[in-house]
Amino acid sequence: MDEEDRRGTRSGDSTEAESEGWSAGPGKASRAHYDALDSVAWYIDNSDRERQQVARKAPNGFGLYVMLGNVWEWTADVAADFPSTPQRDPKGPARGTYRVMRGGSWTMPAWFIRVSNRYMLDPESQSNHIGARCAGDLP
Repeated sequence: MDEEDRRGTRSGDSTEAESEGWSAGPGKASRAHYDALDSVAWYIDNSDRERQQVARKAPNGFGLYVMLGNVWEWTADVAADFPSTPQRDPKGPARGTYRVMRGGSWTMPAWFIRVSNRYMLDPESQSNHIGARCAGDLP
């Protein structure tokens, strides 16, 4: 693929909406019940209190591993309030102090691990319970 073709594609962190949709699995709303949490997520009571390798839990319906728990995952979105009307993949502000992370981490109790869980943090922050999942558009 030449350079001109590459400029039309997107790569990097997933948006909040993408993260929420991929976590729930195909045909499931973000508020859906998950499979047994122990089978798909790492949290404080099952992680030996440390982050874990990704493919040690069952994949979700999209074949993605550990979309909940283990590490908070950065999203591409700048932190802002949600729009007041329903939207598909809403775009947040272009600039801001904090970025959004989703999904919880191994440091959290089981009741805290859910798709809709979001946290805002300075993007320069580093920790062993923060990670990223790259995403991109296929040509």
